[in-house]
Amino acid sequence: MAAGPGGGHAAGPQPIGPGDVQLQAAFDGPGLGHLGDLPAQQGGQLLDVLGVAVAGTVGRAVDGCEIRLDTDGEILVRADTVFAGYYKEPGATKAAFTEDGWFRTGDVGEIDANGFVKITDRKKDLIITAGGKNIAPQNLENALKSSRFVSQAIVVGDRRPYVTALITLDPDEVAASGRDSQELAQELVEEVNRDRVRVEQIKRFVVLPRDFTQEAGGVTPTLKPRRKFIPATSPDEMDRLSTEGDPGG
Repeated sequence: MAAGPGGGHAAGPQPIGPGDVQLQAAFDGPGLGHLGDLPAQQGGQLLDVLGVAVAGTVGRAVDGCEIRLDTDGEILVRADTVFAGYYKEPGATKAAFTEDGWFRTGDVGEIDANGFVKITDRKKDLIITAGGKNIAPQNLENALKSSRFVSQAIVVGDRRPYVTALITLDPDEVAASGRDSQELAQELVEEVNRDRVRVEQIKRFVVLPRDFTQEAGGVTPTLKPRRKFIPATSPDEMDRLSTEGDPGG
């Protein structure tokens, strides 16, 4: 969250947590947000009015902006503030919009009955299982990382029969708990799976002996895991996750 136009406060394309909502309430002004690949200076597509912001969302549409979901859950935007297209790139411009003129944000999400938008993932990160089911990996990863014991988590499942995960644990937290790391991870995975339908559940997981680091190329400068890099550099662990057959559960 940063200072926005007119003394308000801007939030990037990510959910607003309870702490951010409380912080925003300490300021005098609305909170502006934007979606997907559009820069904030093109005008906030979303507006959290002071006292109306909903934690876990990026707000709801301002006047003059329309927002809807595509059939695959991608958030689409239509407004005068959306750019007209890429300079001398007609192919890229065509790909950025639907046939009826809605901009493809690249974000996948939900819109509640009151118009508040929740971003669940980036479309390019969606997992499509071998059975054709779309899974938002960040939902599972964030649920795992909400535990103080988990430092990083990568959910893998694209073109695979079921969802799996690569997990790294915080050694200091595990040591302080006196728990076995494998048993602890199993408990955490079961907790994450509890309220999810079977196809979204993590069926197998591996606890990696190392964390994801920027030096090793495992995370970006902003500490976001590199989804394709990490599985490629963990062939032994991936083999363990790729056992034939559905483990059930």
